[in-house]
Amino acid sequence: MHTYLGDDYGFDRSALLLKASDQIDADTVIAKLKRDVPVLDILPNGSINLYGSRDGLDKLTFILQIANIAIEI
Repeated sequence: MHTYLGDDYGFDRSALLLKASDQIDADTVIAKLKRDVPVLDILPNGSINLYGSRDGLDKLTFILQIANIAIEI
């Protein structure tokens, strides 16, 4: 989703809606991000983090942190 036909970059956020929040593997998401944006692979380990924050009962907000810069996704 949100990619060109035949390309494998990007992440299908809609697929996360069908998973329980404790089944989402941040390491898998970060590894995919590093494959899609190779320049991120030169950053030291621990420089890229993904956090989830519950907003009420039915909403989960993701925060991507790259080198102390937090981006809500």
